[in-house]
This record gives sequence, structure tokens and C-alpha cells, in this order.
Amino acid sequence: MLITVYACGTYAESVSMSKDQTYFYQGKWGMLYNGSWMTQLLEAQELGFEYGIVKSPYWEGTEKKGFATSTPVLINPKTEKLDAAWDLMTFLCGEEGAKIVAESMLVPGYMSDEIMTTFKESTGLDESSMEALTDNISYGLGEASVNLGQMSSAVNEELELVLTDNQSPEEMADNLNTRREEILSQN
Repeated sequence: MLITVYACGTYAESVSMSKDQTYFYQGKWGMLYNGSWMTQLLEAQELGFEYGIVKSPYWEGTEKKGFATSTPVLINPKTEKLDAAWDLMTFLCGEEGAKIVAESMLVPGYMSDEIMTTFKESTGLDESSMEALTDNISYGLGEASVNLGQMSSAVNEELELVLTDNQSPEEMADNLNTRREEILSQN
């Protein structure tokens, strides 16, 4: 989808994917694909403009997919303080911790009406933006994997080559398939 949006000129040409936020802040791009955590970054700056949130478009006749809302909380299994990490995680995922997360302008995993009202008040988002963030279908991401970071980096690297017109989307797909197999065979 992002490649289609870029190809039709909705996104300005870029030499790097890391410039997307800068271009958005400067008004060179009118739209920015990003996570719900972006509200925290936007509210921390003097933007000089108002913003809202919408769902990523999806093709007619298909399900809404590809939207992750809540802020993940993870524990590294190698931590020396596993019990303390577990206590913190269960706190953040409970009602009291979720309120603190919401006050910090991050979407919490625990979402009651009261918690989401706190989030709305902390961010100043309008009803339409709140609906875009909360009216979602949840999908499991599967088991955690040591390969996730490497796969994410591979996707970003290959996508940047497409967006900077250094390879075609077809080449990106082929390269990602090859890189995926390489990553999986190493672990």
C-alpha cells in the first residue's frame, strides 16, 4: 500500500525514509504513516498546525488489517531481575498502570472507557481520531522470535531502496524472500 501511495505522488520524493517526520513537521508532506505513539512526539513540539489520525486505507472487499494500537510491554528473558520486570509489566498492563501510560499519551494495552478518556484528554485528539485508534480488529502476532529485529531491518532497508527509486517493488519482494531465508537459517 505504501508503495502505491508513494508511486501516485501522495508522498513527496525522498532520499531517505528517516526524513518522513521532518517533512511532515515542515509541511512538505500532508500525511505520515506511523504508530499511535506518534501523538506523544507531535504533542511535544510546537507544530503550528492541527493534526488528526485516520486508519490506513484498505482495498474495498478486504478486511481491515495491519494496524497495531496498544503499546507493547516486553521482558528480556536474560534480565537479572525477572520477578521485578514481571511485576512492572503486570502493573503497566493493569488498570492503574494503564492510566499512567494513557497520561503519557501512549495507547495502553488495558482499555476501559475511563482509561481511554484519560488518553483522549492527554492527547487532545478529536472523536474521529479516537475512533481510528480504537475501532480495530485484533490479530495475534505469533510467538516472539529472535529473528524479528533482523526481519524488521531487512524490510526497512529494502523498502527504502524502493522509495528512493533504487529498486522495483518486484526486486524488493525477491530480495526479502532471499533475506528471510538467510535470517531463518542463521538462527
